[in-house]
Amino acid sequence: MSEKKEIKVQVVCVTYNQKEYIKEALDSFIMQKTNFGYEVLVGDDGSTDGTSEIVAEYAKKYPDIIKHIKRSSNIGALENFMDICDRVTSKYAAFCDGDDFWTNENKLQKQYDFMESNNDVNICAHKTKIQADKEWSLYDYYAKQDFIQPNEDNIPSKNRLILSDIVYEWPHTSSLFIRWNNIEIPANLKTDGFIGDMPMIFLHMGQGHLYILNEVMSVYRRGVSGVFNNKTSMDDHFLNTRLEYFKILTTCIDYYIKHYDSFCINKLQGRLWTEAKNYANAIIENDRWDLLTSLEKQYPEVYQMTKNLFYGFNIRLNQVNILGKENADLLNNRKILKILNPFISFIRNIKNIVFKMFRFSLYWWLALIPKNKNLWVFSGFSKTSYMDNTQYFYEYIIKNHPEIKTVWLTMDDKVFEQLNEEKMPCYKMNSFAGFWTMVRAKLAVSDHFKMSDYTPRYGLNAGTKFVNLWHGVGPKSMIPIGNELPNTTVPGARLSSDILINNDDGIINKIIKPVKYFFKAPFRELFEEYYGMVCPGQPFRDIVANPWKIPENAQLACGYPRNITMYENIEKEVTEYKILYAPTYRWKPETEQFMVKDFIKNLDKINNLLEKIDAVMYLRLHPHTWRNYTSRIKNAIAVYPRIEVSDEKDIYASLYEYSQIITDYSSIGYDFLITQKPVIYFAFDLDTFEKEETTFNMPYKENCAGDVTKTWEETIFSIEENYNNPDRHKELKSKILEKFFPSEYNNINNSERLTGILKTKLKIK
Repeated sequence: MSEKKEIKVQVVCVTYNQKEYIKEALDSFIMQKTNFGYEVLVGDDGSTDGTSEIVAEYAKKYPDIIKHIKRSSNIGALENFMDICDRVTSKYAAFCDGDDFWTNENKLQKQYDFMESNNDVNICAHKTKIQADKEWSLYDYYAKQDFIQPNEDNIPSKNRLILSDIVYEWPHTSSLFIRWNNIEIPANLKTDGFIGDMPMIFLHMGQGHLYILNEVMSVYRRGVSGVFNNKTSMDDHFLNTRLEYFKILTTCIDYYIKHYDSFCINKLQGRLWTEAKNYANAIIENDRWDLLTSLEKQYPEVYQMTKNLFYGFNIRLNQVNILGKENADLLNNRKILKILNPFISFIRNIKNIVFKMFRFSLYWWLALIPKNKNLWVFSGFSKTSYMDNTQYFYEYIIKNHPEIKTVWLTMDDKVFEQLNEEKMPCYKMNSFAGFWTMVRAKLAVSDHFKMSDYTPRYGLNAGTKFVNLWHGVGPKSMIPIGNELPNTTVPGARLSSDILINNDDGIINKIIKPVKYFFKAPFRELFEEYYGMVCPGQPFRDIVANPWKIPENAQLACGYPRNITMYENIEKEVTEYKILYAPTYRWKPETEQFMVKDFIKNLDKINNLLEKIDAVMYLRLHPHTWRNYTSRIKNAIAVYPRIEVSDEKDIYASLYEYSQIITDYSSIGYDFLITQKPVIYFAFDLDTFEKEETTFNMPYKENCAGDVTKTWEETIFSIEENYNNPDRHKELKSKILEKFFPSEYNNINNSERLTGILKTKLKIK
């Protein structure tokens, strides 16, 4: 018997009542010749015409390849598609609907080989042949292209593309071969819609490339039972499709701002504007003004665009009325507009420069407005979160220091609603109240970067004093390379020796640098001018504060506010033996995917130990992990009642309840030492971590206060050893704890100590 090949590719196939076509699709999957394992996940959405029986027959005949996922009832095309995507666990995913098919037996192998050799490519596609009825509205259009998609009129002829090249048209679904990064698809894109390929492509593209192989290897049937072919009214379909585009594009724009530093954001916004124009035209042509009301509620930004477009349409009508249609057409003639375009672009650029200068000048002018030293503002990671040291310090001051006016600023609706329900002072950052509060506040507090959590656009100014609580100390390096910081993509989070005068500077630099400072300071972190940074111990000073050039008088000797709960509950007896597995974030998706697969692979062994020692294990992935493993993990652990996924947003509120934790390079391993309970450092990728992820601030093993393991077998052994002898490594734990969190200024009074330091600096009585 030949050895079973590892599954490298899973094919997503969705079908519903496609009896006439499903066989051809399945045959095209079975015929694939590969040197790796692959399988086909067929999402059968409650078919009633015999499709289910055909798929079941193939699954029985080819059990290693065809996996029949049969619905008891119809859940809808989009939900069916997204659910099958959530089940993908392989390195790559390919796609083909049940009414389409592949035409080349080497399709998967060719795409796999290409992707293995081109790590910058996130999606590999190829050309697709279209089979269509003559009644199809685009029949003549595609006839000119020999019915081959992608259409070179809309997709650049080059093979290696970025997102901006495909926002209007992309290769057909049956050609897609995606590097599967387990991106967490936003929930609103998974239901109540009918377009699945567009968000899947846009979100997986990221800052990578899409490559189109110059070969036809699939067929797209147009005019059969596909998603877009069952609408009774083409007008309604057109309007509904624009609404679907609004949902996808606005969500993708938010996603790219948050995860990809606004990469290609202008092109996405351009597509959104185009669809708003199409929608406005359709409203006028169909006399459907009633649709504007719902549009304003669903997509206010698009509603505003549409209103502006109506203003443009009115100008056009006025042109016709005054000049006559012929002259109005001449005024809007493309050739004339092409001549005028350089002038229009020049005026637009001037407008943009003026607007930027206005925002830039606000940073300096707003500094002249008197600041209230008793007004402190707080914000979370990327202006959206409510967690960690900032949350704990904010809540402490509200409860214990009424003389300080404390306000949380956020861009997140849920955080805003939550805090308002709890009667906690909070404003939306982009509201007038939020802007004015930011302008007048003397102190701005965060635990990440100033440039990620605040912005001059919403009131940050030269008169604002910034205090960074940071979010932990660990072995991963944050030491600058030149002026640049590793492990961050936050714009402006860098050293500013190029704009700050140094003692060694000559006369020319002393003249030039203040000018550069004036123009660049509003967009820099300016570590060198921090008002305060919490430094819980000497290691943090050595590996963060000093390399970042934080002024010595701004290095605040104080422990983290989030750790107070552990100090308060050190002596508290816990009734349930709980183990926390909390690995850190990985930049490289393959490493993170291996970690999840390895965890699932060892569930039996883990569960056997948990039953033996009567314990429960909770898995908590890093809160900044944006790849989606939840469905896969929850499906895998469903039969293991002693293994759960921790959904706690704030782990520090209950961290003391755990009897031991397993981590790797996370700061949580040092925080947990406060309890003096066992810590296991499960560093499965220790040999490659420095090469593939980042370097270490310090010798890793020398600063671990427990067993360092590389496999689940070793980890399970250590768990049992710690269970039998919880005082193992007692002296080592105490030594490492005192090194990172000296008891002199790390204790139950962390928040009070920090408040006192800041009040003293601000001369608040």
